[in-house]
Amino acid sequence: AEALEGNAHDAGVLARPSQAASPEDAAARRARCAVAMEALWRDVGAAQTKQRSLARALGIEPFPLSSAQQVIWFDQMLDPQVPCYNIGMAWQIDGPIDKQILQKAIQHLADSHESLRLLFSEEDGQVVQMALPRVDVMLPLVDFSSSQDAEEQARAYMQSSFSQPFDLQGGLLWGTELVRVSESQHFWLQRYHHLVTDGVGISLIVQSVARIYNALLQGAPVDEPASSYRAFVADDQQYLTSERHVLDGRYWSARYALLPDPLVQRPYTDADGRLAPSLQSCWVLSREDHDRLHAFAAEQGGTFTHLFLAALAVYFAWVTPNEQVVIGLPVHNRSAARHKRTPGMFSSVSPIGLHVKGSASFPALIRELVAELRRSYRHQRYPLADINRSIRLASTGRRQLYDVMVSTMYFDGDASFGGVSARVVPMHSGFERTPLLINVRDHHRDGNVVIEFIYNTLAFEREEIERIPRSLAVMLQAATQRPESLLDQLPLLAPVEQQRLLEDFNATAVGYGDGELVHELFEAQVRAQPQALAVQDDRHRLSYAELNERANQVAHRLLAFGVKPDDRVALCVHRGVEMVVGLLGILKSGAAYVPLDPAYPPARLAHMLGDCEPSVVLTQQALLQALREVTPAGVPLLVPDGQDAAQIQAQPGHDPDARHHHSQHSRHLAYIIYTSGSTGQPKGVQIEHRSVVNFLSAMTTLHRVSAQDTLLAVTTLSFDIAGLELYLPLVNGARIVLASRETASDAAQLQQAIEQAPITLMQATPVTWRMLLDNGWTGRSGLRILCGGEALSGPLAQRLSRCAAQLWNLYGPTETTIWSTARCIDPDQAGTQPVEHIGRPIANTRIYILDAQG
Repeated sequence: AEALEGNAHDAGVLARPSQAASPEDAAARRARCAVAMEALWRDVGAAQTKQRSLARALGIEPFPLSSAQQVIWFDQMLDPQVPCYNIGMAWQIDGPIDKQILQKAIQHLADSHESLRLLFSEEDGQVVQMALPRVDVMLPLVDFSSSQDAEEQARAYMQSSFSQPFDLQGGLLWGTELVRVSESQHFWLQRYHHLVTDGVGISLIVQSVARIYNALLQGAPVDEPASSYRAFVADDQQYLTSERHVLDGRYWSARYALLPDPLVQRPYTDADGRLAPSLQSCWVLSREDHDRLHAFAAEQGGTFTHLFLAALAVYFAWVTPNEQVVIGLPVHNRSAARHKRTPGMFSSVSPIGLHVKGSASFPALIRELVAELRRSYRHQRYPLADINRSIRLASTGRRQLYDVMVSTMYFDGDASFGGVSARVVPMHSGFERTPLLINVRDHHRDGNVVIEFIYNTLAFEREEIERIPRSLAVMLQAATQRPESLLDQLPLLAPVEQQRLLEDFNATAVGYGDGELVHELFEAQVRAQPQALAVQDDRHRLSYAELNERANQVAHRLLAFGVKPDDRVALCVHRGVEMVVGLLGILKSGAAYVPLDPAYPPARLAHMLGDCEPSVVLTQQALLQALREVTPAGVPLLVPDGQDAAQIQAQPGHDPDARHHHSQHSRHLAYIIYTSGSTGQPKGVQIEHRSVVNFLSAMTTLHRVSAQDTLLAVTTLSFDIAGLELYLPLVNGARIVLASRETASDAAQLQQAIEQAPITLMQATPVTWRMLLDNGWTGRSGLRILCGGEALSGPLAQRLSRCAAQLWNLYGPTETTIWSTARCIDPDQAGTQPVEHIGRPIANTRIYILDAQG
């Protein structure tokens, strides 16, 4: 005992920095204080281990864990260093406190209640617990009273101490400390592992300690009736083999025969399965508003808890969207009168399901929730782990039916120690097993109600959490003022917030050269660096000057055919530098190109050619015969490597002036891309120069493209994202490496192409990136990866984030010009958040996200 007191004294001394101590000195003292406290509790654990051996020698037999304890034990063992089951609080005592009497009061309580003398161990593969006949309660005093910022340091120390994990087999799973701020202010800190008590038990402990303290202070006899947790465990064991257990199981199996979708899609553990930390945000609800809402709920036969749960269900039904919403609700599970007086771990969690129909009213939803809770309360003893097993939840990869839990804490948060007032101070361990825990704290009848949102930092962003109370306030105001309103008519945003959201989200206006044409941006690079390499394929390489001259020759030949702005020129060629020559030539002539994939079936090519009504078809000798069979009569075919080679080579190499000859401007067409169409019939989408110029300007800014970049182009020309691969490098003086169709579809060849160039920027669909990774590709230093065309999954994003300097998720319908939104994925969050989040609108683009009601 003297050794333990010595450690406690060392901890208290170390925690008292001198008046002249610097912040660094104070921090060092706090660190040494924490080490001393750790030594103290280690010594306590060693002493309790000796007590356990002595108890066995005296014939004190262990007994099994209750069903609720078993779940906690095994779950904690998965993450023994994560204090997710640390519960408790501190009490701010505004006045002097007698430490010795407070310690005796806690000792009296421990002597009376078996749950405070429990030790746990694994024996022969089974987890058991043992109630010692006595434990020696320690109440270390940690003194910050000589520090200038004493209260701040005291609170920081308490948070650090409260978040320390317990050794499940190292001794008592609770501890208490007295932290001195000054002679007139103390904090009584209590830390318990959930194995030994629940929230109700903590409330009982505090009330009993205050009562015993006051009795001891007055010299009055202490009357604290003994309680046995072992008796509850025996009841629990009997229940598990009873007919009642079977009936309860049938109820829950039927209730969740059809599993609802999760409310939180994001994982809340890291790649190694470790639980992410949680943070806290608070909503302070005035007493007046709370009582007003409670009165409204009472008119529907409910309470504020029913009203709050109903509003939360509506919120998540609309934002997920899930009509079936399940929220975890802790239940006391103290059915016998003696249990209600016993500290210990009794509580469980019931999954409360609610069907949120937009055609119902809010009062009707409250009444439905009241009925649902009444039904579930009749079956609350059935262990949550048994519910999960009976509905085969593990086969879905989910840990719980619910992702959101609401705990209502209605207990008196005021106490008196010898006439000195004390008020409760909530404490949090920094970790929660549930992605979102909401604590409704109503501790002071004359004060406000505090609603805590404790959220997993991988599952939620702070902005999302802070939005919830704002939305609930708006919804509840509308629901109580207009009770007849249907649920799908209830707003989640105040009008001013909705307007601000629309304006801020879509504040994307920037200057981008509205009057410019795509090929003019390329021509500017030709003038700036004519000898720089522009494009290469497996056999040919062209500089900017060479590419420009050859494209000009094609353009002049097309002009001889009489093409003009908004005319269409179909382009059907194999991948290579000739494809880029043809594209630029068509644009320079003032016409718009229509890409045709040579691999398309003849019927599709015929449909597209008939639909777009081209003035000319530009193709190659190898494809000439196939194109003749599908090209409408009277449409000329231009073959630069065949019958028209001499005429094209005879054309001038200077830039044609389509602006002068044809009054071409930025609202004329640049290209037409055929999509599959919603009916399966190919549909031509017309894109103007100004849209492409804006897109290229936005992509240049986002991806910081410069003349030092090399982009590997792998996309077929008939897919609109090829426009980024070809134009983005050319308008920035960069280089294009064209991968053949065979290279783009073969992982080994594609990997070789990436390394040989070397590539600094590459765009591809998730299928292509997955093919590379599955072939053993480990990435390239400095590479910027662009991914789009289909949803990018979290696991793939996680793999890709290790392979590149940047990973971008891009989204956009063909109709809005290639990509319309962009998101650079944080490597620390890759794989933990849904990458289906498509980002924010690019420059001069507006995005509107609508619900089911439009």
